[in-house]
Amino acid sequence: MIKRKIPKRPDWDEFFMMHTYLAATRSSCFHLNTGATIVKDKRIIAMGYNGAPSGIKNSFEYGWCRKEKFGIDFDKKETGTCRGRHAEENAMSQPSRQDMESAILYVVYYPCSSCAKSIVGNNLSKVFYSKLYKEKDSLAEEIFREKGIEVVKLEIDLTNFSKFISNLK
Repeated sequence: MIKRKIPKRPDWDEFFMMHTYLAATRSSCFHLNTGATIVKDKRIIAMGYNGAPSGIKNSFEYGWCRKEKFGIDFDKKETGTCRGRHAEENAMSQPSRQDMESAILYVVYYPCSSCAKSIVGNNLSKVFYSKLYKEKDSLAEEIFREKGIEVVKLEIDLTNFSKFISNLK
C-alpha cells in the first residue's frame, strides 16, 4: 500500500469564510465589498453581498454612487440615500426564520447594529467575522451579548485560499 501525503485543506470555519469572501466579489458598491454566508449543520443555506435588492438597478448599472451624486459622505449611515442593502440583510432575506434557527453567520465585516437586530431576531446562534469596519458597533456588541450570541473574529489568510485553489487537480 502506498502511503500518501494528506493535502492541507481548510477547516469548516475557514471553508465557509472563503465562501463569504467569494460572495463579496459580487458586491455592487463602489466603496466596500462584503459578503455573508448562513450555515446550518455544515450546509450553506444562504449567501449575500452588499448591493441593491434584486429587481432594481445597482450602482454599477448606473455607473455612479447615489451618495456621491448627492454629496453625502460614504461613512454617514442611515441617510436613506444608498440603493444597496447590507450583505447580512440580503442573505437573511432568503431562508425562512425556522431554517435560520441556530444557524451560524459568516461575514467579512463585523455587523452593524441594524444587522445585529436582524441576526438576533432570526435566532442565529453564532457570528464569525473577519474584519472591523473602522471599529465595533457598541450597540451591536450589546445586542449580541444580551442574546448570548457568540461572536468570533476569524482572520483568514487569503494567500492560503489561493494555495487551496491552485492545489486542485
